[in-house]
Amino acid sequence: MKLAVAALLWLSLTTAVSASPVSDEIEVRTFEVILSHDDTERDTVGELKYRGGLDIRSTDRRFGGLSGLDISPDGRRLIAVTDRGDWFTAVLAYNRDRSLSGLSDTRMMAIRAEGGAPVTGRAETDSESILRLTDGSLVVGFEQRHRLHRFMSPAKRQNRSVSRQRFEGRRTMAGRKPSPGSGATSC
Repeated sequence: MKLAVAALLWLSLTTAVSASPVSDEIEVRTFEVILSHDDTERDTVGELKYRGGLDIRSTDRRFGGLSGLDISPDGRRLIAVTDRGDWFTAVLAYNRDRSLSGLSDTRMMAIRAEGGAPVTGRAETDSESILRLTDGSLVVGFEQRHRLHRFMSPAKRQNRSVSRQRFEGRRTMAGRKPSPGSGATSC
């Protein structure tokens, strides 16, 4: 099943592009978020253990609207996309209890189109989701002009394109055009 989902995702990718090699370190302030104000010692919900949360703030005009979040497999790095077409990356800090406690090396960089220019215009920059593939590349989903793009990880700070993949047309997974009001998503 996972292989079938991965194959469908691979087929639905549009033009693959590269991440920006230029990043700017930005200043952020973080505040730890507790699970419950009623019971400040509470750290579980059912069988899930709460490992910490952060309220992240910055005066940098590019910061905000973090939509998709991805944590590296080793749990050390965060990569996010913003509603304005930027990457946000950070190194995650943990306390002695291995709970999330802060961020360091926080950076912003423009998401770049295949030719290397930053994506511009609200319809082009409204990134909403992110998914890490097994090869380390990232798939970013965009709203307004619905599409998926595949990128090399901005954490690698490479300006390398990955192979082009294209999905043509506006069809559902079943191959039919979505009917108005059906709630079906097309790429």
